[in-house]
Amino acid sequence: MDPDTPGPSSPSLLADATSPLPPTTAPSPFNKQNVDLIIRSLEGVDFFVRSHILIEASPWFETQLSLPTSSQTRLALDASSAALETLLQICYPIPKSKAYRSMEDIETALRVAVKYQFELPVIVLEDELKIACRMKREALARRAIECTFDDDKFDPRRVDSGMQGVSAGDYFRFREYRRLRGQVSPQFALCRPPLGSSGLLVDPTPPSPSRPSDEPGIEKAYEEVPRNEVFKPDIPYPDLICIASSGMYLSVHREVVADASSIISKTPIASTASKQQKHKKGCKCRSSTQFVGTMDVKEDSTVLAALFRICYPGGRTFPATPSACVATLAAASRLGMPRILAELEAQWKVLAQQDPLRAYFAAVQAGQNTYAEEAAKYVVYGRLDGQYIPEMETTPMRPYLLLTTYYDQCRAAAKGVLRGASIIPADTSPLRERTEPDVPLEDALAREVERRSQSEVWLQAHLDELYTTVEEHPGQIPPGASEALYEKASVSGQWCRCCESFAQQLSGVSRALRSIPSAIDMEAT
Repeated sequence: MDPDTPGPSSPSLLADATSPLPPTTAPSPFNKQNVDLIIRSLEGVDFFVRSHILIEASPWFETQLSLPTSSQTRLALDASSAALETLLQICYPIPKSKAYRSMEDIETALRVAVKYQFELPVIVLEDELKIACRMKREALARRAIECTFDDDKFDPRRVDSGMQGVSAGDYFRFREYRRLRGQVSPQFALCRPPLGSSGLLVDPTPPSPSRPSDEPGIEKAYEEVPRNEVFKPDIPYPDLICIASSGMYLSVHREVVADASSIISKTPIASTASKQQKHKKGCKCRSSTQFVGTMDVKEDSTVLAALFRICYPGGRTFPATPSACVATLAAASRLGMPRILAELEAQWKVLAQQDPLRAYFAAVQAGQNTYAEEAAKYVVYGRLDGQYIPEMETTPMRPYLLLTTYYDQCRAAAKGVLRGASIIPADTSPLRERTEPDVPLEDALAREVERRSQSEVWLQAHLDELYTTVEEHPGQIPPGASEALYEKASVSGQWCRCCESFAQQLSGVSRALRSIPSAIDMEAT
């Protein structure tokens, strides 16, 4: 027996035990008089209970109340009234209270439940304690991040230092909470992914195996597809069976795949097998026997099927998702397929431009750093802040940290280029040409200085808009941005015969816009 568990002869627990406090009655439903047992708490609160419920709920009570010498109708327990009420609420077949229980209340009730062997309350309270612990970690994590809000020198790489098992999703939530200075939605949680995210990198619709033609008047050109065969070309009479790493069969024409793959062309055929070939109905030719070779190809069967499909004319269907494409790229490289590799890289570029963040994580998970770097360049052309995908939960933190660091560097570089197109103070030099001969020189000069100041205010406002643009997507400058700048200046009436200085500034901003892509490229080196 546990030393903390009171024995059946414990004097403080037996009948007629007295409390230093005057007794009071517990709240409903533990105040009914038609019961056979009264339990008193340390504070002197009497709980009127039914012994048969406690006997079923606790082996300790079963032992106490079944002793031959036990005729007591009162028991004084070493427990607070709040803990006893919690345990009895769980044991009794009554509507349960929805009142919030703090972690301290749960821990206290759990200790009493263990001490007096309340089996069901132990299970219920342990589950509540886990939830409370998670909530407490959430609060601690939030307070820790809030301490860095005003730290301009905070280095996010410190988060990665010495921490094991931290995912990209964990760091995403840390970064978002700090970026938004804690102003997040009620559903936001630092310690768990968003609800409904699976975190899996899988293709939603895997390709189905090719099936033989069922044209009228023609028997199937070769045997029925075996259960473990995942690919057959539309062209009849394949002479090679490639056995994938999973043991699945892919029937191909050796000449076709050997022409595409230097590795397959050099791989000897391991063994041979024969197949009966059938011909058209009504044909008097005898059935012929064709010898089919087999070859082990240590690649995934789905990836091999995608590669072989590209090898055949008319079947050039490329992978439609970044994860499938990067897996096929890696296999094409290992199998020595330069022509197909080039075509797949073109497809990868299209997919990476369409969904760069997903492409980046797909390449990272496949261990393809070159393709990850290419995808990272396309990430810069869109918005990264607040962008979440489930794949982050199954990827370590460091690749995402590198991506966000690169993104911030590109953003700083773009801002630096714009900052170089700084506003020149208003020119107070005398007018080179009198545009209003009847106006005194001093008045004309004052008007011109005021107009130039207004132009600088207009230009600064336009630069502020560009700062916002590069903040959200550093590498994406709107097409024709420099031409639009001149057009906006004309529409807003910024031009006149004496606008040479302003035009020079506009030209400087235009040059800055055109040089942003090269500044971004320098960050990638």
